[in-house]
Amino acid sequence: MASIAIDCDGVLAKFESGVVSAANHLWPGRLPADWYMKTWDMEDTFTPAEFKQVWAEIKRTQNFWLSLAAYSDSVCAFERFLIASHDHDVWIVTSRAETAGMTVAKQTDLWLRCCGIRQHHNYLAVVPVADSKKKVDIYAAVGIEWSVDDKPSTVLACDALPGHRAYLLSRPWNAEAQPKRRIASLSRFFDDITIATRRDARGVHGS
Repeated sequence: MASIAIDCDGVLAKFESGVVSAANHLWPGRLPADWYMKTWDMEDTFTPAEFKQVWAEIKRTQNFWLSLAAYSDSVCAFERFLIASHDHDVWIVTSRAETAGMTVAKQTDLWLRCCGIRQHHNYLAVVPVADSKKKVDIYAAVGIEWSVDDKPSTVLACDALPGHRAYLLSRPWNAEAQPKRRIASLSRFFDDITIATRRDARGVHGS
């Protein structure tokens, strides 16, 4: 079956919800609850010095990654896929800074469980990376066939791997990117995997 890599922040988890909390802890009332990222480095919202302060606040926040809100449509699509599928290897590959409290891997795993995500009849694991640029090396080493991310440079790098299909999930901060495969929802990503694996299974059984 398929070997799949899924980014967490920007795909499953709303990183911006944590930014709102961190910024408002530093500067009460600075951001509204419904604030969202429009650019990758948030330069439209913070000066470079303020951006560093926000990250420092994130890193000293106990179990910061557990506090993030979820993209409910993505989480629901993921859970439906795992329930309906069998024997896929699914890796949550996430580039996250270490924070106070539990490790990134543990926080991410617990966050997924709190969202109701279970492996069901598949393999599911969390793989933290120090830098998103390392994802392409991991995918090449593990033999990942499918991936989805919100960062254009990651998608472009991964799409160059032989036999790999990389998808960019549309978000406001990546609107100008022009990848080979752009999708509006995570459901489309899973639909493509399901169709391809069923087609491949029919080909094997028919040979």
